[in-house]
Amino acid sequence: LGRGGKGATAGRGRKGYGARSHKARPVPAFAGGQTSIVKAFRKYGHQQKQAIQEQQLRLRPLRLDQLQHWIDRGRIDPTKPITLKEIAETKVAGKLVDGCTLVGHGATALKQPVHLQVTRATPFAIEHIEKMGGSVTTVYSDKSIIHALLNPSRYAFIPKEFIPTDARLLRRYSDPVKRGFLANRVTGDKVKQLIEDVD
Repeated sequence: LGRGGKGATAGRGRKGYGARSHKARPVPAFAGGQTSIVKAFRKYGHQQKQAIQEQQLRLRPLRLDQLQHWIDRGRIDPTKPITLKEIAETKVAGKLVDGCTLVGHGATALKQPVHLQVTRATPFAIEHIEKMGGSVTTVYSDKSIIHALLNPSRYAFIPKEFIPTDARLLRRYSDPVKRGFLANRVTGDKVKQLIEDVD
């Protein structure tokens, strides 16, 4: 083992949890391999599964100063719409998993108007870009959509837009305040009807 002294096993003994390299405490509610009490008994009360799933979305932050840096280096063309495909290919927000969130960090570094398509955007980032003459549109994305944008040859057909099938997400992307891509197309009673059809 190379731990020094105490024989061949360095005091760890032969096999078992304490002999492994990590020798860490097990996760809470671990019951030695049998079904833990957390899984064995049903849950009572309202479980906000959808809210938990949204919190678990792996969205990378897209900073405005980083975007300007990529533009200065010639890796992104600001005269064309900057979609999720360009963001994923150039890795301006790192490696995308489920999408990206536009944040207002480094807003003063942005020099020209840009037209962005992102998964989500903060109110400050939206306001700053629109003041400069640009635009922000939030579009639906997840892991499979990002994979399709980066690997189009593996798919027989890729639609131009992906419409969510969840009522919560339909409300988000139909909201003009959040600059949803459905806001200008589906309004009023059509939004309610679409959400009712999904529910």
